[in-house]
Amino acid sequence: MEQLNSTTLGVTVGGAYMSALAFADDILLLSDSFEGIQALVRHTEDYFQNMDRLINPSKSQYFRLRVNHYTHGFHYDLPLLQFSTSSLQSITPNRPIKYLGLDFVVNKNSDVNPRKAACLLDLIASASLRPFQKLQCIRQLIIPADLYTTSNTLQVENEAFRHDKSIGIRVKELLHLPKSLPNSHLWLPSRSGGLGLLQLARAAQAVQFKSFCRLLRLNDLAVNFLFDEVLVKNHKRIASVFQVPEGVSESKEVDAALKIGVARWFQDIKNQYSNKDIILTKTKDNSHMPTLGFIPTVKFLSDGDRNKVLRLRTNRAPTRTLSNRHASDPAARSCRRCAERPETALHILKECESVSLDSQERHNFVARQVARICREKNPGGLVVEEKVYTSPGGVRLKPDTLLEVDERVVIVDVAITWDSNKGILKQKCREEVEKYSVLQTFFPGRVVSFRGMAFGARSMLCRETMQAGKEVGLLPRDMSWLSACVVRGSLITMQRFTRRVLGRGAPELTFIL
Repeated sequence: MEQLNSTTLGVTVGGAYMSALAFADDILLLSDSFEGIQALVRHTEDYFQNMDRLINPSKSQYFRLRVNHYTHGFHYDLPLLQFSTSSLQSITPNRPIKYLGLDFVVNKNSDVNPRKAACLLDLIASASLRPFQKLQCIRQLIIPADLYTTSNTLQVENEAFRHDKSIGIRVKELLHLPKSLPNSHLWLPSRSGGLGLLQLARAAQAVQFKSFCRLLRLNDLAVNFLFDEVLVKNHKRIASVFQVPEGVSESKEVDAALKIGVARWFQDIKNQYSNKDIILTKTKDNSHMPTLGFIPTVKFLSDGDRNKVLRLRTNRAPTRTLSNRHASDPAARSCRRCAERPETALHILKECESVSLDSQERHNFVARQVARICREKNPGGLVVEEKVYTSPGGVRLKPDTLLEVDERVVIVDVAITWDSNKGILKQKCREEVEKYSVLQTFFPGRVVSFRGMAFGARSMLCRETMQAGKEVGLLPRDMSWLSACVVRGSLITMQRFTRRVLGRGAPELTFIL
């Protein structure tokens, strides 16, 4: 390499002069004329012959590439390249380059074909598959290909955002989600209430930054010249996006810096949305942290229910407040049953008296399932449901489940509330404990614990609820199933509300999963 680069037969690429580049065990010879290439081949052959080695022309590629302001592409009308044992013909339209190893991007225009990506999305959309099967195809076929494409272009930021936008639009169409659905729910993991798709705008820039750091770790003179002339601006820009300290290039340091930068990235993206009540939790310093109150309920819900739950979690359920949000008359957004408050998912599931029986049915079903699982997990214990007690103050109390095991008594009461954040669920658990703590006197000489199990109407859970389930023997899988029961009950309640409004009567639906 040093002997070849010391000649005057090479070319200038990105401000660096070179005659040869090495990639693994391959050598790329560069010259601006046929005579120069022929001379470089002779130099290379002489070197290998002195080392008792030979060049294999059958595995070599020979071509001429012209790129200027007016024309670009391959030129095929070239003479034969002579080797000591044979000759080599240049590539032809029917004989393309099989392997090159390096890409030279001379211009900075986009080299991503948007039509190809759109064609693949159209092909998946028109396939005879269910919506979530199409989503899985996008997750496994489209997104990895787009990640490779966007991370290998100098326009990585613009291209990645464009691909994210096209994928987001198509996913909403396939899953019958409203266009107003926040895009953050497409990229958030299931524990944060999202679909868990890979965000190319973040991943592609992180992949390209790691590639830049690998080039810096080579510490090669020619590579450093190319890097300083062509890639240094992109490297600094991505470093500023993820707030990576200057001079970081080692693998472990880069991974640690990117991990922190990605956390900031998601934080900035989420802060752009005004609908933060379900995806973010406000902290004491007025910042927002991702909500991690969702146990994945995917395996317990059908595809259609998963779409409806996503709309419910993002306040995009079909209500009059959403459909008539631009109406000048506030009455157009009032509840069609009671006309007392705006018709929102919160009002339907918690406040409207027209569905109080449905809400009670949802609560009773979940309470019965908690008692059933307690019996299964505690075969030697006694489980009592809805036993009536009268407190010393004359208050009539009826806890949902009472578990007696040896000298230990656990009283559990189930509550379903609106889940704007986990703080509401925690407060509900505390209220249930305070309410039933007066029953301590009914169990003298025993260890009595009082637990509240607060389930969110949109399937959110809090740590106190998980601890209550653990104390009576419920596993995380059981809590996930109960959470799915609650959110399905919310969907059925809203469906019954809508059908009653339309005059069809209550539909024949059941809460049994």
